[in-house]
Amino acid sequence: MPARRESNDDLRYIEEVVRIGFPVRDARSYLARHMGNPVRYKLVEARRGERAGHVRQAEVISGSGGPTVVVRTLRTLPDGTPATYFAPEDLVEVHAVVEVEGDGPPPPLSASDVIVLHVPVRSYLRFLPGIYQGGVPTQRRDVPQADERSLRRWGARPEARTTSVQRHDTDQFRRFLFIFQHLMTTVTERIDAIPSLTDPTRADARFLPWIASWVNFELDEGLPLHQQRELVRRSIRLHRTRGTAEGIAEVIRVLTSAPVTIVERQK
Repeated sequence: MPARRESNDDLRYIEEVVRIGFPVRDARSYLARHMGNPVRYKLVEARRGERAGHVRQAEVISGSGGPTVVVRTLRTLPDGTPATYFAPEDLVEVHAVVEVEGDGPPPPLSASDVIVLHVPVRSYLRFLPGIYQGGVPTQRRDVPQADERSLRRWGARPEARTTSVQRHDTDQFRRFLFIFQHLMTTVTERIDAIPSLTDPTRADARFLPWIASWVNFELDEGLPLHQQRELVRRSIRLHRTRGTAEGIAEVIRVLTSAPVTIVERQK
């Protein structure tokens, strides 16, 4: 059983994501901005009352074979008893709990460690008939054979005997469907991320000169990346005001991050 341990500064961003319950897309962006570790996610079945698409817990898998660290939430009422998802939110206190396999404190986070976010979703199993969901028992029926002459003479009907009733375990089938659901989620995420390809603040750095060429703006690729993004974002305005005091002041302001005042020479 994992042992509950005190947190360290390396896990504070992960704890915040889990405690607040970030949406998975925001959680990945937040962790990528503050941490250099690869971030993945794992789809799990949503519980009753749980918000789908929000991070339930996080798992830190060591890249060097060390113990696995789990960060999960602990929901309690003011009297300290566990709170369900149906309890009023204004009465629930949410805390982040760090659990480590084995003994000892959480190990320091290294660049090779992988962060896996557990994201509850509604399984594709709900779209299938009840027999696949395990809600309908299946019966095995043995029907003795009778010849056609006896059926015409006596009007007898075959007698069916139920020998067994089975309720199938759907956990294995649900995990199998999660494979396809994860692939479909990955595809839809890429489709949703298409607008970011042309957004100067989020696009890949290699795309910035291409985006700047749309408005015939010459971008100096030797500048720091954040300045390149800001110049491309303002490229249309800079193109309209080029050669004017306003345009020169704005370029200097972007490059120096300092207030600029240009006093034109009086004739």
